[in-house]
Amino acid sequence: MADILGIKERQLKNYINTARLIPEFEGMLQEGTITLRDAVRFSALDRDSQMFLFKKYSGGGTVSGSDFSKAKELSRIREAEQSLKDISESLEKQKKLYENEHEELFSLSQKTRNKEKIRRQEKRELKAKQRLLKEEKRYKDASDILEKIKQQVCDDGKGSCYDADTVLTSIMTNLEKIERNPILILSNKKLKSSLKDICNRFLRIVNIDEEMYPDT
Repeated sequence: MADILGIKERQLKNYINTARLIPEFEGMLQEGTITLRDAVRFSALDRDSQMFLFKKYSGGGTVSGSDFSKAKELSRIREAEQSLKDISESLEKQKKLYENEHEELFSLSQKTRNKEKIRRQEKRELKAKQRLLKEEKRYKDASDILEKIKQQVCDDGKGSCYDADTVLTSIMTNLEKIERNPILILSNKKLKSSLKDICNRFLRIVNIDEEMYPDT
């Protein structure tokens, strides 16, 4: 195929790898606004992550190494979450199938003394149980992978997320105390001003790169 098109085999593979590009990036590739190398890198990301990078371009800017790293991390998390969701749906299906086979065995044992029929149903129930156990293991493995990816992202030069959880838990505890006794703040102008400043700073943190995490 590469010979027919008059291009190198590696270049052909690169073009094939761009099949997952969003239409916006496909247009930029055809126009020569982005290189084939960039297109291959972008196509490895999920749609939302690609859209995040496209907004950087459409806003007249460029995509930095940091931008691509953030998009890649987000893509890894979303793909792992989708995988877990798919396995979860399969797990629920296997649970229902096992429950049906189990109920059928119980019902059959009440209706008949035919050992052969009961034995066949016992086999069907056992197979259903084995499939269920297999899906439960897949779910656990996928869940562990997702948590591992999230932790890697959190620890990538940004400190531990667990440390952040501890800090935020402490903040929430103290805020609850203030809510129960608002007079502690309202009667003190300096403390009131400090609380407003803290709120504004938290809002700035939450709004950083909000377009990257629209569902959080």
